[in-house]
Parts: sequence; structure tokens; C-alpha cells
Amino acid sequence: MQLVKNVFLSRNKSVSRKLEEVMIVWLIEQQRLISKERVLEVYLNIMEGGPIVYGIGEASRFYFDKSPDELSLPESIFLASLIPSPKLYRYRFDPQGNLKPYVANFMKLVSNRLVIREKIAQIEADSLKVNIQLTGPAMNIFVAPDSTVLDSIPKLPIIN
Repeated sequence: MQLVKNVFLSRNKSVSRKLEEVMIVWLIEQQRLISKERVLEVYLNIMEGGPIVYGIGEASRFYFDKSPDELSLPESIFLASLIPSPKLYRYRFDPQGNLKPYVANFMKLVSNRLVIREKIAQIEADSLKVNIQLTGPAMNIFVAPDSTVLDSIPKLPIIN
């Protein structure tokens, strides 16, 4: 459905647009116009992966300065986790570029689901190190630590 929405339809949110989306998906699936593998391939080439980052190739270079075939399992899981909300990537890391603990826990959950679906072995999930670090251009786009000046008015001397 994501692919149909991104390729064929406008971004406006309405009931009629949603119905069009459902109909197009139904037609594609019922008529077997495109294989699921091809749908996934096209989607991975157009998915949003961050600010002005589209496709898995750009995303892997943006975050890790690698091509997709060079990504580790944790890096791959991280990129997959961006799909629902790619613009929120910067909040998943601390200012030094290390994953925040809640993201590491989520990645462990995903790795366990991959085991259940027999996509990876249990030993891979058990040994998963989720201490990935950004090495690509994304490293330069972090939210800076709060630098708000609380009191910018200089203290005046007390006059008796």
C-alpha cells in the first residue's frame, strides 16, 4: 500500500484517496500485475529514508557511508525501523551518534521477530550488538544539546 500511495496517488489525506489506494492494491494483487518481490524492490528504491534521502542505497550511504550490501544486521534493522517515520531518525541517537537505549531494545525485539519468521538464526539474534554508530553525513545533522540561555539579563548591583 505504501508503494501505491507514494507512486500513484497524491499526498492529500481523504477517504476517497484511501479508497483509491485500496482499489489499486486490490487490482495489482488480484490480477498479479506485479510480483511481491518486484513491489519490494521498487519500494526500497523510492522509500523515504530521511531528509531528502530516497531509496535504500541513499539511506545506507547517508547513515553509514556504505552500500546496502555492506550493511551489518543491526544497521539493516535500523534502516528498516525508519520506514514508518524517517524524519525522526535524529532523535534515536544521542549527540555523539550512539543509539539511545529504547532504540536498542526495539532492535532486539525486531531481531527476535526475524528469528520467529526464520529470516535469521537464533544465534544471530542472541549475539546482536546494537551499538551501531552513524558514520555518514547524517552524523552532521544532530539536534544540538539544549543551549538555551536561561537568564540572559546581567545581574545589576544592588543600590542601597
